[in-house]
Amino acid sequence: LKSIRDEKTSRLLAGEAKRDLFHDVESINQHLDEVAPTVELFKRIEAVNPRFASEVFDLADAALLQAREYELAKKYLGDPRKRLSAATRNFREGMIFAKSSKSGDASRQAFERIYTNEVVRIIVILRETRDENVAKDIQADALKKLESSEIRNALKK
Repeated sequence: LKSIRDEKTSRLLAGEAKRDLFHDVESINQHLDEVAPTVELFKRIEAVNPRFASEVFDLADAALLQAREYELAKKYLGDPRKRLSAATRNFREGMIFAKSSKSGDASRQAFERIYTNEVVRIIVILRETRDENVAKDIQADALKKLESSEIRNALKK
């Protein structure tokens, strides 16, 4: 896996700006429980191709937060309310799908987990970059859609 990751990383660093390529590298790093290579790759891409960095931010955001790269994450977060709106829309669509799915309960739980994780990442970025008022608004809006202890506790350090 490491040699595959390293080969794909080299392609990205050589300028091959393909989202699926970055996703492969991030997934391998996640499987290997290695956050630092994803963060380093994102930073190197960001230095030479900020547009591509913005296209893959959603793949790198968890690693950036794990590495406490909050300012860099905030740079690519965009409008947190728009990000919450997109997450909420995806959550609603997921819940509709779950109602008609054969694996309804498992699907519902998966969509709840995805929504919760996205909201918590938004709140943590805002909290750690001293934007607590917006973080509180995001939290309040999200809790109206889904009661979650993780979302409720996201403002606590």
